[in-house]
Formats: sequence, structure tokens, C-alpha cells
Amino acid sequence: MATVEMQSRFCGWRAAGMALLAFSTTTLGSSAQTFATLAPFNRTNGLAPVSVVQGFDGNFYGTTTGGGAYRSGTVFKITSSGALTTLYSFCALATCADGSFPESGLVLATDGNLYGTTSDGGFDNAGTFFRVTRAGKLTTLYSFCGKIYCTDGLHPFGPLIQATDGNFYGTTEFGGTDDYGTVFKMSAHGAPTILYNFCHTTKCPDGAVPNGQLIQSADGNIFGTTTSGGGPQFGGTVFRMTPAGKLTTLTAFAP
Repeated sequence: MATVEMQSRFCGWRAAGMALLAFSTTTLGSSAQTFATLAPFNRTNGLAPVSVVQGFDGNFYGTTTGGGAYRSGTVFKITSSGALTTLYSFCALATCADGSFPESGLVLATDGNLYGTTSDGGFDNAGTFFRVTRAGKLTTLYSFCGKIYCTDGLHPFGPLIQATDGNFYGTTEFGGTDDYGTVFKMSAHGAPTILYNFCHTTKCPDGAVPNGQLIQSADGNIFGTTTSGGGPQFGGTVFRMTPAGKLTTLTAFAP
């Protein structure tokens, strides 16, 4: 079920995000803006970019969810003037052991490298956690669904964050002990810790299927959302979680 949903969502987004765009203001406070298309995507160099992050070198780095040499997504670099370079094409290895379909952008870590996830591929076709250098050298650090019954989660979707403790935090849409997703902590070497399993209680008042980005607040806690659960109406939740994994549901939505 998880794979079908991921494929359906990818197909629905294929036509979106076909170019990188730039805005600039001519003077501070002025309403006049300049709009420029920096780089069009043409499937060969990627398809459907998600977001970009600026590296320490001033260039911008991002992922595309499809396209590339193997039609499974790319990591790219683009300069502020629009010179685009494909750094890596996913599914370059047999059975996509290096991952496929990165559905979220990259995070620039304090070590200067870029980290991200793919929603599919890896040794169990359940997604990966990877590091990529600015030169395009990619290292798969972890393949999800590596534990029995996928208790470590499968199909990471939302962007990662690097918290103040230096670890990376993210979510998987599915997997975990109840198969409704997880919040995980990952070291820079790829050692995972599952902090929370969603739908832990009857009728899922704690939420289910998280796929948005987490944020860390000034008090050190982590906030996020689920797309489902929150009680009988299953409209999703907003939650707060300590770095140790204690979760509090703050709001439950009605569909």
C-alpha cells in the first residue's frame, strides 16, 4: 500500500516544478521585482525539483524527484547565474542500492556536506539516508526497513533537520511497530534511533503517517505534523516531541 501511494503521488507531481526561478528587488522596500528563470529541467537533467539550499561556497544544491540518467531522481548544483550541474543520478547501482526518488530537499550540515533521504531504493526498497559532497560523491549511510517487520520505518518523505545536538531528525511515512510511520534520529554515520512510533494508541489519537518537515524550537523541542490520525476523525495532528522521544499531541484536525 505504501509503494502504491508513493508512486501515485510522484506521478501527480511530475508536471510540477519544471524550472528554477529567482526573484530580486531593485531597492529595499520597493515593490518592483525582477523575475528570472535560471534553469529549465528537461528530464535528462532531472524532473520536478523540490527545494534548494545554499552551500558554504555560495552555490545552491537540491534534488529532483525524477529524471536523470536512470529516471529515478538527481542531486544538482546551480550557480546564482543559472549554470546547472547534475552531481548524481540515483539508481546508478544494481537494484537501486543507492536509493531512488528523493522526495525532499537536502540539509546543509555543519561539516559542509549535504544530507538527505530517498523515499525508495536501498537494500530493501524502502528508502535511504545518504551523504553527498559538493563534488557529487554520494555515500548511502542507511537503508530503511533493515529490521524485521520494518520497525525502523520505511519511505522517509519529509526533509531532514540537523538539530543542535548534531544529529539528524526526520520521519518515515510508514513502518514502525504499528506501520503508521516513525520519528527517527540519525547520526552522521548512519546509526538510527527510532524515537516514536505513530498510532501507538487505540484510534490513533497520537497521529499517523507523518510526511512534513520537522522543526526544532528555541527550547530544544521538535515540532511536526501527521497527515492522518488524531482520534476518530483522522484529520491529522500537530505534535511536540522532546529529543528523547516523548510526544505530546497539541492539536487534532477534523477532515
